[in-house]
Amino acid sequence: MALSRNATSLINFVLDRCLPPIIREQRWFYRLILKRAIQGDVNAYLDFRQRCWRMTPEELQAFYGSIRSNIDRPTDCNDGSIARVLACVKEHQPQRILEFGCGRGHLASLILDGHQVDYTGVDFNTQKAREVLGDRARLIDGVSLDGLADDERFDLVITTHTLEHVLDLREHMAGLLAHAAKTVLIIVPLQLNLRYTPDLHTRFWRTPGDFFLDAGVKPWMNPQWFVDQGDLCVILDVSQP
Repeated sequence: MALSRNATSLINFVLDRCLPPIIREQRWFYRLILKRAIQGDVNAYLDFRQRCWRMTPEELQAFYGSIRSNIDRPTDCNDGSIARVLACVKEHQPQRILEFGCGRGHLASLILDGHQVDYTGVDFNTQKAREVLGDRARLIDGVSLDGLADDERFDLVITTHTLEHVLDLREHMAGLLAHAAKTVLIIVPLQLNLRYTPDLHTRFWRTPGDFFLDAGVKPWMNPQWFVDQGDLCVILDVSQP
């Protein structure tokens, strides 16, 4: 049975906040956990943070594609984060939406079910999203936004549970801002930066300020942020440089 994002957020909270460092920093402890949680090479998880900085974006995505786990869910967003996204769409009424990291197309499907929008989704593998969305969406395979025309602009740019997986965060943020005409909505997890973790993330943030500094969020973007069950939701107004 697939674990919901709400369930895995609770698990991460227990591992990060409730266990003493003498246990949670031990390789043998995470080996025991991962043997139950994944199918395949446990060492690939345990060694990921020491290896990922040497990878190219293509190598990183190939690695992600080769990993199999028992966490097979339609989206990494929790219920509160999904509600934030849908509320943002309802409030801003965008005509064009870009989603970087569209995954299986679950969030796009919820948006398109309730709104008439021109939707574009980008992910390194959009096969599952194509099955869900059909001809309702324009989908582009890629590890960046290079597949878009330089002059393409979108009223709302969305990225959820994606930026914690990229190698060059500032480069991807620059791409999101370059294609945003009005609003950028970002959702990332807040977690402790530990030696070992069940999550294959390239970076971790403990507080909203940690993310703002790492991503280059500026005061002129008038950031609004919310934290809900381990998810940080950030809404940026980029209409005024």
